[in-house]
Amino acid sequence: MSAFGLRLGEEGDASADLRILLGPAGPPSLPLAYERRAAQALHPTSTVYSNGQVWLERFHHLASQPAFAIDPGARTITVYPDAAPADVVEHHLFDHVVPSTLQLLGRLCFHASAVAFERGVVAFAAPSGTGKSTLAAFLSKSRSLFSDDALAIELVDGRVLALPGAPGNRLRADSARAIAGTEPTTVVAGKARVRRAVADSALRLVALCCLERVGPDEAPRLDRRSALETLPDLLQQIHRLAGEDRGVLEREMTQLMDVLAVVPTYRLRLPAAFDRLPEVEHLLTQL
Repeated sequence: MSAFGLRLGEEGDASADLRILLGPAGPPSLPLAYERRAAQALHPTSTVYSNGQVWLERFHHLASQPAFAIDPGARTITVYPDAAPADVVEHHLFDHVVPSTLQLLGRLCFHASAVAFERGVVAFAAPSGTGKSTLAAFLSKSRSLFSDDALAIELVDGRVLALPGAPGNRLRADSARAIAGTEPTTVVAGKARVRRAVADSALRLVALCCLERVGPDEAPRLDRRSALETLPDLLQQIHRLAGEDRGVLEREMTQLMDVLAVVPTYRLRLPAAFDRLPEVEHLLTQL
């Protein structure tokens, strides 16, 4: 499969950009050379260790503790499921681990959902629980879903391209019923994955909206923002593993400023009510 601009393969697939390998069922042993790294704001339920070459991310909020060993040099991720169900492993792999690995591979990846409009891709960045997945699910009823929770981008000849994410849309039970018309069966971290196809090719990113959740009785509002106004919000919504590596962070900041120099940014006030979503859609069609 392809996701985030990479071809993902299995062991022995020499043509893959990133290979996903299956390790033993139990948790990996932690060599003494590994050091614990700073906690990640986007992944508060995981602990990250590194020996400077290989990174180990272990999720500790479940009875089983799946772990993932990331070797950017060899372009491999080894999965240690530790008896976790397959859908739990899939969630952590495609919604957290692969997006964070992109940072080590030199690619910027926002904690954002995105939908393809006629002019190009519009992205919605926000902390978990703000409503970006619900908004993307509603908008993609008549458009192509582009990504959910992780949007990788690439700068090519002065243009910012959005790269399609992993298939599916993770929704809370009430959103799945109201928008997708499905009854969730398996819930992981408060959400169920609704199986949906995503766009199959890169498209130009034409707008980047930072969401602000407001009360159900407040009107939706879309305000243009400057790059400097948007920068602090976006810095908090980047998938990353190397939060202490100065060289990686400097490259990340350069990439982000290049994006903000090209892509218009907005603040979108999003009411906490399903029946206000058509009003939000109307605002976005005016971009």
